[in-house]
Amino acid sequence: MSYKDTAKGKVNDMYKAEYADENFEIIYADNDSEAMEEAEKYEEEHGTAFNIFEIDENYDEIRTVF
Repeated sequence: MSYKDTAKGKVNDMYKAEYADENFEIIYADNDSEAMEEAEKYEEEHGTAFNIFEIDENYDEIRTVF
């Protein structure tokens, strides 16, 4: 699924990052590498990211990225 950021006119994919504290974050990124970089930014708050999935508009997992 892609999300269009109307302010920037840009389309992003949606990802879900799962963390050691059993929480998750939804991330909008242009590609897998960018999603992984974004996921790392939340590690101070949640602990180590141990799964990153690309997700669809229903938040269902499409594929495993990491």
